[in-house]
Amino acid sequence: MPVCECSVTLKNSGTLGCMPIQDVARRLIIVPIYDSSNALNRIDTSSIPTNTQILALINNSDDKARFYPLPLMENVTNERADPIIQSFPSGKNIKVRDGEKTFTGQLLLLGADYAGQIEGYGCAEVGAYIVDAQGNLIGDKSVTGYLSPIRIDKATWDVRTVDTKDQEVAYIQLGFQWKSSVKDSDIGMLMYSDFASDVDWLDYNGLIDLYGTGGASSAATDLSITITTLFGSVANPKVVTNLDTATDGSGDFTLYNVTTTSTLAMGTDVTAIVEDPAGTYTFTLANQTSSDVVSVRIASGTNGYDDTNLSASTVTLG
Repeated sequence: MPVCECSVTLKNSGTLGCMPIQDVARRLIIVPIYDSSNALNRIDTSSIPTNTQILALINNSDDKARFYPLPLMENVTNERADPIIQSFPSGKNIKVRDGEKTFTGQLLLLGADYAGQIEGYGCAEVGAYIVDAQGNLIGDKSVTGYLSPIRIDKATWDVRTVDTKDQEVAYIQLGFQWKSSVKDSDIGMLMYSDFASDVDWLDYNGLIDLYGTGGASSAATDLSITITTLFGSVANPKVVTNLDTATDGSGDFTLYNVTTTSTLAMGTDVTAIVEDPAGTYTFTLANQTSSDVVSVRIASGTNGYDDTNLSASTVTLG
């Protein structure tokens, strides 16, 4: 039952003519509770993030400070179970405690590959912002001046794949319970109108993990690698195409010489980049030495990708 103070003062019960109400949930933004410095991840309501700042949060190099938007959801429920009641012979029923609040939703047209990406969220201390159908951002307002991610009970995180049926598409069924310490009265929201006009929380996408396969080099002047993802065929995973191959510093690539611990200068050390066939990128190099070990990386200004695994796929120059 709720803890009541002896000197409780009743709160006023008036209402406004039009009060904002949360619409149906359409997506979750998963956020670690603490970043690598053990600081809380939360939004300061006196400094509403801009589109640029939101993209920086999604692309944060600190994976413990990163925002992880999940795909849009259907058939969402977010309901609190009936309270635990103790009954007495007199007929009196006393509420012992509130029931747990459970969230469920379906991520359509996704299967085991994607399920594997989000299963591990149940091993970490995370919370979530809810984005409703109007683009409002719902979170925990219990700390004045902040909207924090609503804490998730990690032991309840459940990810299930449902395969395609004769008359139904494949989907992932996601379910979990919120922390029991989170009260319904703790929940608040930043309305879509609180953000700049170019912010739409329904449009943001999470990062895609990149991998390098088939790395090769015939001389100190060339290097090629195919950039792939986790998705697609086991034998032929889906490749990443149309990355910007400019070498004037505006492109999507940067190369790092592991042997000399130095970044290759675009335009000087990397003189050309060609994509052929789709997803395979060939780099023309200068000023390098045979047997040097080089890694291909995504430029820091390029959003949408995590190149941790790509950069680990080094190539030894011929």
